[in-house]
Formats: sequence, structure tokens, C-alpha cells
Amino acid sequence: MQGRLERQVITLEALNARLTGPLGPKFVATKVADAYEAQEQSRPEALFTVAEIALTVGRVNWQHVVEHIDKNRGIALIARTLEQLAGVRSRIGDEPADMAAYADRAIKEASQWLTA
Repeated sequence: MQGRLERQVITLEALNARLTGPLGPKFVATKVADAYEAQEQSRPEALFTVAEIALTVGRVNWQHVVEHIDKNRGIALIARTLEQLAGVRSRIGDEPADMAAYADRAIKEASQWLTA
């Protein structure tokens, strides 16, 4: 996922597709939550997976990715995706507390570069 996200884009639509499309973080995290709700995955596994997706998003060199598009709008799309990941995290629940806290920290860490 990280390698795919790290490729530069030349349109906002391309960035949005990478973030929300079938191989993007929003789509994959939503599928994880769906699997948890269908009892195909445990809650700790789902929380861990969403945390790792958020950390993957956070490791991307976004300044490089958005170099050829409107940076503010590009960063806004990325911020929206991280907000959506936080919503998916909430959808999964708060137990076990340590895994929920890990997921919350991962999303917060991934978001920090946006305000740096």
C-alpha cells in the first residue's frame, strides 16, 4: 500500500482514487471493520490492522506525492482519509483498551505531519 501511495500524482482525482479506491487505506480499513462486524476477524486484530494502515499512511512522503497538484487541497484529501480511518476505528469499538489506544495513537501520529 505504501509504495502505491508514494507515487506522485498529477491530479486531485488520482490522489483521491489512491486514498479511497479498492487498494486504498479507506477501502481496506472499511473491509477490516466489515470483517469484524461479520465475526470473521477479532476486535483486537481489526484494531491492530487499522492502526497499521494509519501508520502506513503516515510513512508516506506526502510532500513528494502532492508536488504537482494544489498542495492544500491534496493535504485536505489526506486529512479527510485519516479522519475516515478514525471513524472506522471508532466503529470497531474500544476494547481491548490497549489496542484501541494503539490505534488512536497511530492515527494521531499519522496526522501530525499535516500540521507540521
